[in-house]
Amino acid sequence: MRRFAIFALTIFSSGVLSHPGGTDVHGCHSGSEAYHCHSDPYDYSDSPSVDIRAWDVNLGYQLNLNQAEWIPFAGVSVGESNDYEDTSLGLNIGIKHQKGWYMGYVSTSESIQLGYHFIHISTNSHYFGLGIRLPLGGIGTANESSPYFSSSLLFSEERHFSHY
Repeated sequence: MRRFAIFALTIFSSGVLSHPGGTDVHGCHSGSEAYHCHSDPYDYSDSPSVDIRAWDVNLGYQLNLNQAEWIPFAGVSVGESNDYEDTSLGLNIGIKHQKGWYMGYVSTSESIQLGYHFIHISTNSHYFGLGIRLPLGGIGTANESSPYFSSSLLFSEERHFSHY
């Protein structure tokens, strides 16, 4: 009975065991058969990917009273703060210095913006990103009372591993 069990296991498991030959970086090889793959050679799911995780688009007004050194701004924001949240409506508030530095908070992406002239970095508790801030009255109105547009994209790097 023991010999029969070993014989049966040997016969039935031979189709399950892989054939000889190591695989290359794409999971493919040749040997007793033509070059073939045991997995999709174009599956790059093991590589890192950068995904947009939060975003905001803002439209507001900066008010320079009496050519002040600090210029407050406030606006309306549309955006998302995390992967699976719905788009929401919120606020963009902050302060800008005459020399071009500015700092703001955007409620929809739950992010802080730190910038110089027309470019800023954005960050929240999970992600990091970049954005722009443009005066709608033209470049010459950057330190005057004027409407503005700003937007940010916040990213994360995630690794997705496939299991073969």
